[in-house]
Amino acid sequence: GLKVLKKSYTTYDHVQKIQRCLPLVWRPTVTAIEEAKDLKKMILEVLISNLISHEMVLNVDAAAQKKSKSVALQSTKTSPKALKANL
Repeated sequence: GLKVLKKSYTTYDHVQKIQRCLPLVWRPTVTAIEEAKDLKKMILEVLISNLISHEMVLNVDAAAQKKSKSVALQSTKTSPKALKANL
């Protein structure tokens, strides 16, 4: 593996790799984490817990969006004479 090549990854490398692999929906969270914390000192478990909590929020939002129902109304053409007759 990497030991043969004398290559080792730091925690910072792991944090960067995880952040690069996330989908675009996660970009605001990644930016907030980068601005709020020093990534070179960040513990991998802290990053993972932040991402898990964000995922839980996304799941709650998705469930709420599925529960909301939309109503579509059909329109029909009526002549002005028909409208006057109904009044």
